[in-house]
Amino acid sequence: MKSGCTAGGPTGTSYHTVKMWPHEWKQTAYESMAGFWRLQHIPTEWKWRRLIPLLKKDGTTVENLRPIMLLDVLRKVWTTLVMGNITKVLLKHRVLLVTQHAYLPHRGIDSANIQFVNTLEAAFAEKRSLYGSSWDIRKAFDSVGKWLIRLAWRRLGVPEPLANWLILLDLNNHTVVRTGHLFSCWLKDGLAGLAGLDFNAEMGCGQGDVSSPLTWVAVFDILLSVLEEDDPHGGFRLRKANGDQYAAPDVCFADDIQSFAATLSQLQQKAELVSGFAAVTGMRIAVHKLLTYHVSGQQDAYQDNRTPRGLWIDSSSWRPTWVPFKHHHQASPSFPRFYGIPFWSAPGSSDCQSCQLRGSLPTVPERHQAPGPPHCPGVQLDFQEYDHITTRIAIPTHFLWWAWFPASLL
Repeated sequence: MKSGCTAGGPTGTSYHTVKMWPHEWKQTAYESMAGFWRLQHIPTEWKWRRLIPLLKKDGTTVENLRPIMLLDVLRKVWTTLVMGNITKVLLKHRVLLVTQHAYLPHRGIDSANIQFVNTLEAAFAEKRSLYGSSWDIRKAFDSVGKWLIRLAWRRLGVPEPLANWLILLDLNNHTVVRTGHLFSCWLKDGLAGLAGLDFNAEMGCGQGDVSSPLTWVAVFDILLSVLEEDDPHGGFRLRKANGDQYAAPDVCFADDIQSFAATLSQLQQKAELVSGFAAVTGMRIAVHKLLTYHVSGQQDAYQDNRTPRGLWIDSSSWRPTWVPFKHHHQASPSFPRFYGIPFWSAPGSSDCQSCQLRGSLPTVPERHQAPGPPHCPGVQLDFQEYDHITTRIAIPTHFLWWAWFPASLL
């Protein structure tokens, strides 16, 4: 059951209110929603959305506002049932790529960290050249078109009537921004008093809607599939427990991606794929947030390092922007970050990937209970601290199989 402490939508009904309803009221509400579902009809109240602009962490400008949508509670209850069934089917048939670590059961920032740290550790331990770059989409949830959402759902095999129903939820919506004047009008006349204060948000999947996380996963799975199929047998190589090699997969959490490559040309090809995806879909790459880096390997001693290295990132209008590389022969405070957390930090600090990962390891068995392949042995994970201290931790593979297995075999 949903928490009763969350805010209600434009109708004013909250989860706590619904919990207090008599059984007869709940039965009537369920039968009404089931009737709407059979007729593929969207109630008028479900079209209303209250927008609350919240500042992101350390944000100070309008650009840092995050538009949170408050929706009708009964809409969210019914949509939860629908999205739960879609999620079960997608996971059962392993339709989604395992490189996405957000908004899915048994995955999170900890599973993403494991793969990210594993790739960097391999480069340092084996003294191999590694090129990497982060990708971030500006206003990700707010830049998705309805045509792209429909395409993403149909691509995953969601039936057309169901995909259309999910689109209809927000088609010709009534979005209002929460203000003091708006609240006064609502208290006086209810939803009728909000007429003329609303607008139709034509783009995006509202943050705060039950369906928006999985909708984003479906949309971004298109790009992740393109990146995976680009070079499945090349790129930077990792080793499984039995010694077999596989290409280091990209690591994604929501709209943040970390890409890896063994050569600069391979990474540039990934940059062109990401730029092409953004251009076709109308999304914008947050170039100012990109972090490109290069871990020097033994083979770099035979290359001419006098030529500046970097990536060309193309905008939606295909105008190139040069993003230079940061060379890292050893760890430094400017070393790669993933989801805002640096891979390495100063001695004594706990603000780093490996520190947070080690702190979360005791809870991994509790949160990741999906069984893995029965033939897989345990995995030895190395967490290299750059004060010359190495900790080896043995974890049963059935808790971590998604962290290192080739995506093509899952």
